[in-house]
Amino acid sequence: MQDEWLSTIQRLLVIQLDTADAIRGAIATLQQHRPDISLILLEAQNDDGSSVSYILPGEMPLTVHDNFQHATIEWIREQSVDAAVVLSARERSPYTWAYRCYLAGVPIRIGQSLEFGGQVLSHCIAPPDTTVSDPHLHLLQTCGLVATEALPQI
Repeated sequence: MQDEWLSTIQRLLVIQLDTADAIRGAIATLQQHRPDISLILLEAQNDDGSSVSYILPGEMPLTVHDNFQHATIEWIREQSVDAAVVLSARERSPYTWAYRCYLAGVPIRIGQSLEFGGQVLSHCIAPPDTTVSDPHLHLLQTCGLVATEALPQI
């Protein structure tokens, strides 16, 4: 899946649908291997758009509590990101947030799912089996954002 889009990414929205501890290794690896990419982290506790934290590079988190999906879509649009990666827990679907990114005009939307979602995810990666210790790092490696060598050996 090594496409030319990989070299064009300058701003990447990372949507956290898992605990901070669960994504920490993947984020650290991404920062280490792709220092050329500016990361924006969106922490979403709920799929309905309520209780969302936006963490911009070099700034303190801004937490927004609203039930208006339009505000979240508009915020994503304003960030002018080149791509979005949805890091979802195994039991959560990436499609709600990928669809918000689609509506905001984000051209590349990456996530893990076994479900069919049309083109909501432009790059849908099958989740690894449960023996893989870091499914988020697996996602970043499989889509090409992080080199294969970055995966820890099990």
